[in-house]
Amino acid sequence: MAAVRLLVIDPPPQRLPAPDTWMHGLPDPVRLEVSDSVDDARLRLARDGFDLVVVAGGSDEAAIQASLTELRALSPSLAIVVVGDETDAGSTEAIALRCGAHEWVPSHRAGTETLARAGQLALLRAHAAHATAMDDWLVPGQRFGSLGVLTSAASHDISNMLQIIGGNVGMVLEDLPTAFPSRTYLEEVEGACQRASDLSRQMQTFSRTRRSGFERLSLGGVVREVNQLLRVARGRHIALRYDLQDDAPEVFADRALVSQMLVNLVMNACEAIGGQEGTVTIGVRAARLDAETASQVRPARLLDAGDYAALWITDSGAGMSAEVEGRAFDPLFSTKAEGRGLGLPASLRIAVSHGGGIRVDTAPAEGTTVTVYLPPHFSASGP
Repeated sequence: MAAVRLLVIDPPPQRLPAPDTWMHGLPDPVRLEVSDSVDDARLRLARDGFDLVVVAGGSDEAAIQASLTELRALSPSLAIVVVGDETDAGSTEAIALRCGAHEWVPSHRAGTETLARAGQLALLRAHAAHATAMDDWLVPGQRFGSLGVLTSAASHDISNMLQIIGGNVGMVLEDLPTAFPSRTYLEEVEGACQRASDLSRQMQTFSRTRRSGFERLSLGGVVREVNQLLRVARGRHIALRYDLQDDAPEVFADRALVSQMLVNLVMNACEAIGGQEGTVTIGVRAARLDAETASQVRPARLLDAGDYAALWITDSGAGMSAEVEGRAFDPLFSTKAEGRGLGLPASLRIAVSHGGGIRVDTAPAEGTTVTVYLPPHFSASGP
């Protein structure tokens, strides 16, 4: 029987009973880790998988909300128990449950039996919620998986036909004199075949589900590689702009995952604009984060101050309120009528898997900028 992976987050002053006095009340064998620092806990969650987190939340509602949003983004199926203090306004229960906790325990009742029972209930509820989500997404997921296979096969056949067309046009152009009246039209056909062939190749690459492996990459190069695909997907009412600075450092990354992250974020930006005319700007630059700015990158306090490669996407949409922005990385939260909302959480997981993070700058009526910070790649001989 697999052990339950339990992480107890109990910063000083400790509020929880010693974990070994209550963890045996959980339904399965337990693999325990204890963190006395919120920063350390986020690092562990970013790097390791856990089934259950029990966190001493205190009475700071804003801190609880921020922490829970990040926990859910780092591990969507995580079972969470919050031990909170009562306040003049009542308790932290409402904010904790609204932001993704499965159980809330008042600190004055956080005994061993209470914590064990809360952990059991949290695991059951997280499992039930995950199973329901999988039921809701299973058929669409299978459909999109089949669509990916179909897209890959169709684009491969289309690419072959385009090569035949382009090849024959090229042979005709070789036999025509330079001043032939219809030569310009044939050259346009040849160019269109090449562009369509490039798009077909990008569709084949993007439809693959397997990771391509880590390599030294230029973020600007990745943007250029998927440019044609982005232009087709954006909608005619949205203009794409580029600001790809040459001084941005290379990164050590998985090309397929970075491409997926870029497409996710650009599509999010296009959806934020909706049916109105607007602009999405894609940029790459070198970035130096000081301690204060690094602390604003999600997951909070995961990145150190220093030099990074930054990929940023700005849209001219309606922007987000503070409440919506606070839940933007929650996998089960979406402002879209169709219930889609996985673009930012999925992108955050990709960024974290590369040692990076994401910052969102937004305000109502001012649009949104999403910036991905990835550590630069350094070889043994230097950058």
